[in-house]
Amino acid sequence: MKKHKRLIYQILILVILFPIFDGTSYILADDASNSSSSISKSTAESSTSESEPADSSTEASSTGSSASESISDSTEESKNSEEATTSEESTDDETLSDNIPLGFYASGKYEGVEPTVKNIEAIYEAQEEPENTNMSLKVSSSNRLTLLSTDTPDDLSSSDTSLPRKDFIDIASYQSWMTQADFNQLKKLGIKGVCIKLTEGTSYKNPYAKTQIAMAKTAGLVVSTYHYSRFSSTSGAQSEANYYTAYAKELGLSTSTLMVNDAEDPDMNPTQVDATITSLAFKNQLVANGYSNVVHYCSASWVGNTSYMEPQKLGAENFWVAQYLYGKPSSSNLLHTGNAAWQYTSQMYYSGLSVTAPIDTSIDYAGRFTPSTVAEPIADLKPSTNGQLQYRTHVSSIGWQSVVNSPNTAGTTGQQLNMEAFQIAYSESGVSGDIVYSAHVQDVGWQSNVKNGAIAGTTGQSLRLEALKISLTGELKNKYHVVYRAHVQDIGWQDWQQDGAIAGTTGQDKRVEAIQVKLVPIETTTVTEKFVDATTGAQISSNVTSTKEVGTTATFTPITITGYNTPAAQTVTIQKNQVITHKYSAKPVTAVLKYSTHVQNIGWQSEVTSPKTAGTTGLSLRLEAMKINISGDSGNIIYSTHVQDVGWQNEVSNGAVTGTSGQEKRLEAIKIRLTGELQSKYHIYYRVHVQDIGWQDWQQDGAIAGTTGQSKRLEAIEIKLVAK
Repeated sequence: MKKHKRLIYQILILVILFPIFDGTSYILADDASNSSSSISKSTAESSTSESEPADSSTEASSTGSSASESISDSTEESKNSEEATTSEESTDDETLSDNIPLGFYASGKYEGVEPTVKNIEAIYEAQEEPENTNMSLKVSSSNRLTLLSTDTPDDLSSSDTSLPRKDFIDIASYQSWMTQADFNQLKKLGIKGVCIKLTEGTSYKNPYAKTQIAMAKTAGLVVSTYHYSRFSSTSGAQSEANYYTAYAKELGLSTSTLMVNDAEDPDMNPTQVDATITSLAFKNQLVANGYSNVVHYCSASWVGNTSYMEPQKLGAENFWVAQYLYGKPSSSNLLHTGNAAWQYTSQMYYSGLSVTAPIDTSIDYAGRFTPSTVAEPIADLKPSTNGQLQYRTHVSSIGWQSVVNSPNTAGTTGQQLNMEAFQIAYSESGVSGDIVYSAHVQDVGWQSNVKNGAIAGTTGQSLRLEALKISLTGELKNKYHVVYRAHVQDIGWQDWQQDGAIAGTTGQDKRVEAIQVKLVPIETTTVTEKFVDATTGAQISSNVTSTKEVGTTATFTPITITGYNTPAAQTVTIQKNQVITHKYSAKPVTAVLKYSTHVQNIGWQSEVTSPKTAGTTGLSLRLEAMKINISGDSGNIIYSTHVQDVGWQNEVSNGAVTGTSGQEKRLEAIKIRLTGELQSKYHIYYRVHVQDIGWQDWQQDGAIAGTTGQSKRLEAIEIKLVAK
């Protein structure tokens, strides 16, 4: 029962949307004496014509070109009825603001008619018994839809060979009844493509689009999409373009998909807004979002250099024109051949479909909706096992060329033909990353980056490609350079570029005619930096290593080492196992530093000059006291020691004794610092040899050398001055 109900519901939707035009006007009206509504019919012969459909042939018959007075009568009746309805009833009849079918206004049949929920979707209710299929039409008097009377044929057949080609159809949620078998049947009947509504404004998404796209592709039909536009400003156009492309991406549609601006809504009337400017803004935002294949749909009356939509600005080849003739359209009388396509009927019937209902049908002049050869996306090609870079180009007057392997030429030279688009694909087993690229296109500028076989540039718009950039990401970036060059108008082959640099030109209006692309493996090596004393050759700091690419130029800046002048940076071309030696000259030290120690069982040793050793090693003899002298610069040397059973003694300076003698107490730690001019010119460095430890690391400027709380003796010391 539900299935039958839905079927009849959908059929009658289409009946309401696309009525039989036989010279009469149809008015949906309530029958006050019957709970079921009826359709009242008034003949056009009893009425006077007030207007004609905007885009109908001037060859109309007198009967076909006149409209019934019942149009105005029923409109007034509808108005009076609306005023009489309750607010609850009017809620049911609110304007349908988020799902208007393509061509509702463009055909001219609904001039002056505001689309409402009920005059587009008549609601049917079935009796409760499943076997009862008697359904009653429920349309309130406030919803009466008056259609303009025309002689537009309402029964065109797909089998009629005298008609213009039946290249593609357009559908929306109103064709949700279509099954996979229906799409398959359309393919058998010669249909090549289907244009599917995705969005409207910024609030409506066709809930059936995903299924319709899948079934169309399964049937082998070329899928294009359209957006019902409501924008009345540049910012509104940009917002709607973002909404449209976001849903297209959500549905997984390729950036090569043809995108249509359905420009017919009264809000776009140029008395309120310049439809050309806003449509350009809409198109440019689509391009910025990666979708550069754009067509504008509108009625014939909207197309003209002084009309709403200006071909000299939007491009005549970018228009899909709707115009239904009073007489039967014929293949010998094709209209709008200079445009992309012509939608010549909304009343085409296709045999063998699950529902008998008319469908919008168009002829595709430029192959925008039904390209004769749908090229397999490079992204679907399987690279060779050794990782083969592949690419191809779309060239004016030729179209997509065959795929070439790197580093061969794609495009043409010597033929003055524009390269308009390109695709590149590369993958390597076990290596992450993408090949990413973008195109600079005539009148568009830089497009957004695409990757892995997607289209960069445009097709079907006669726009030259002027420059390109290619780069790698992930592990691919660390393994290869991508190197490329362009053959440019009036220039020829340019120098090779790599890794995201621009090949081609911008701002010079020159076409790219061909490209060559290759991957160059990156060879790396370890670079070792050494730091040595320029006089003695002694190493004065630990080596530093880094990984660099062989053949590249790199600059190495030496580290700062205390007491030495830092040498200049070195710029070198990297070779395998490169070694960089930084030679340091020592800063001069004019002060003279001497010191002596009192050693267990020995007593005071002779004074030594910095940086020699005072004390003993390997004899297990403790230091018990020491004194330090400095001369040559103003200032003092200050020092103190940590003594067994005593702890830290008071600081002393300039040759005074620290520690003890004759008490057999070991020194355990020491601190040394400078003051005055000495402090401003030098660091004081010192290290000690400790029981059970040996030589500790150097300490400086008052830090502790040795140990505390461990009962370990100092056995020897070395001290030195280092210029700042």
